[in-house]
Amino acid sequence: HRRLIRQREHDGRLSVAPSSGVRFVEENQRVVDKLLPLLPAVIRAHASRYFWWRQNVFDTNYFFHCLRKGRVAECGRLARVMGGRRLIPGIAAWLVTVNNRVYRPTPIFVPE
Repeated sequence: HRRLIRQREHDGRLSVAPSSGVRFVEENQRVVDKLLPLLPAVIRAHASRYFWWRQNVFDTNYFFHCLRKGRVAECGRLARVMGGRRLIPGIAAWLVTVNNRVYRPTPIFVPE
């Protein structure tokens, strides 16, 4: 029961900084864009679907969260980051999965 991590909480931390969510979505998308092509073809399609049905739904949920909070400028930046190719179908996936509550994809671990 030893403590493995010490977490500092303060008003200037990144997790509560304005528009840190937009930066997270943008950086996450860049990582996925770089990593997906490097995956073996056998698992690339599954990884892409997993990202689509899991992370894209979370990103879309963040978009709706910003709308509910009235953060219109952040919604605009998020819409530009996600683009129509992710946001519009993301809304449909968000509705179908009820924000990953009805359907939640599971990762598949491929033996070496």
